[in-house]
Parts: sequence; C-alpha cells; structure tokens
Amino acid sequence: GEEEVEIGEELQEDESSILTIHNVTRAHAGFYQCMASNGIALPASVEMQLVVQFTPKLRKGPQWRKVASRGDGTTTAELVCQAEGIPRVDFTWEKKGMLIDLANPRYEERTAREGYFHTSTLRVVNVSAILDYAFFSCTARNSLGDDKLDIQLVSTNHPDPPSSFGLVSVTHDSVTLEWIPGFNGGLQQRFRIRYYWDQSISFMYVDVFPLDATTFTVTGLQPLTTYNFSVNALNAIGESGYADNGAVLTITTAGKVELDGDLLDDKTLAPSGLPTHLTVAFTVVFGVLLVLNSLGWFFGRKWKNRRDKTKAERDSAVNREKSEGDV
Repeated sequence: GEEEVEIGEELQEDESSILTIHNVTRAHAGFYQCMASNGIALPASVEMQLVVQFTPKLRKGPQWRKVASRGDGTTTAELVCQAEGIPRVDFTWEKKGMLIDLANPRYEERTAREGYFHTSTLRVVNVSAILDYAFFSCTARNSLGDDKLDIQLVSTNHPDPPSSFGLVSVTHDSVTLEWIPGFNGGLQQRFRIRYYWDQSISFMYVDVFPLDATTFTVTGLQPLTTYNFSVNALNAIGESGYADNGAVLTITTAGKVELDGDLLDDKTLAPSGLPTHLTVAFTVVFGVLLVLNSLGWFFGRKWKNRRDKTKAERDSAVNREKSEGDV
C-alpha cells in the first residue's frame, strides 16, 4: 500500500529479483509492487499480495463478555464471538464446560467472514432462567493456535459501571471527558456525568448526548476552579454505580485574562505576562520609535552642522567688511 516497511535484503541475479523480509509481523501484510526498467522504455511493474498468518485473537471488551435476556422461555438470546486470524478460524461452543450439541434445535450457530475477521453467533432459543443463565465459552482455533472467551448469559438488569474514566482536555470554562462503556444490561443505555465544586450546594448532573457517546464536553464552568467529576450509566431498569469503583476525577479549569473587553486564555500569555499578540505589537511600536529617534538624531545633527556652517560664513563676512573699512 502506501506504507513503508523495513526490509531485510534485496537480491538481484541476472533478470530476476528476490525480496526477503526477516522477522515478519502483521504490519508487513499487504500489497507490494515490483518495478523493472532498462532505461529504454517505460518501467514495467507487477503487484503481489503478502498474506501473514497469525493465531486467532478474540475481542474481549466488556460488551463481549455478557448477554442479557428474559428467562421466561419466550425470547431468543444471541451470543457473539468475533476473532481475527489467518488462516481460516473455526469456532466451538461450550456451556458450563460441556460441548454444545448444535444438532439440538434450541441452539443455532451462524458464521461469517470478512477479510481476516471471523464471527460466530450462537442463538439460544426460548431462553430459560433455570437452564440457560450460565457461562458459555467460545473457542476460536486455526492451525497456529487458539483463543478462548467466556460469555455470561444473564437476566436483563441495570447496566454495569463504565471504566477508564479520564480527562481529554480542559479550558477556562469547559472539560472534555471520556470513558469505556460497561455491559448495558441487555437494554439501551445512556450516560450521566455528575460534578461538584467546593462552593456548590449540591451535585450538578449532565445527561450525555448522543446516547452512545463515550466522549463529552461539560461547559459553563468557572475559570481557575477545581471540580470533581464522576460518570455512570442508566437504562430502563435502573442505573449503575459510578465508574472505576466510584473514583472521583479532580480537575482544575484554566485561568483567563481580560484585556480591552476580550477574554484570553492564560496559556496565550508571553513570558512578559502580556498576551502574545500585544507583546508583538509593543515590540513593533518600540522598533518604529527607535528608527524615528535615529532619523531625528541624524537630521537634527545635519541641521545643526548646517546652522553652524551658516553662522561661520556670516561671521567671516562681517570680519571681512570691518577689515576693508579700516583700510
């Protein structure tokens, strides 16, 4: 493609060329183009694809580890297992450590492949709380190895807390935050940010929009103020605890400087303590004044010399007239 990769060596003998790549990784996979030229006509080229084989790797985020469904025998649950791998990846499913018999009409498997992504979906028909609320295991395997993921089938419930709650950026009146969603409890979930500061009477709450956003900017904050932020998830059944076991994220907003009615970030100040653009303006003005002062001195000095010369000539003429009168 368009990326450059480090290559081991290129060997050319007579009219053939061999490219050898050592310590191959997945980054080396892609299309390579070989060009040949003898300086007479336009170069000829041929393109070939390098396929790198690797062990299956399953996706294992929180959204892949739990599936929720009603256990009244009227609903169908879908457990999804997705792996990357080359060559072809095959899947096996277990429940409570026992291999699932896919001939049983209560279980159906569908597989799909797109590039090196392989997906297996296990459908559990007429979910029973007694029979099916359990741990299912998905194993992805090819000729190079395998990977395993445990998926828990549970009843619909309130969502799990988000995780990895952190700061993206901060200004004088806003804070941008991010997090990783937890399991949604089997229903559409949304997020809510809670914050307070030392002079607040009670907690402030902001509902995140759009619903599936995992990054959000809280606005309307005060400059140079320390705030404490938390985030949790909600669905139709209830709400989760706060992210990272209720940890509070403490952030202080940036300061502002007001000059001629304009608010400027304190980070735009020059070392002199003045805004950068004003420092530049003052520097230019000072330079102009210095030039004008130099020109004034030059022309003033020239005018003084001319004045002294004129006075000397006038005095010489007067002396000459006196001398002639004496004669």
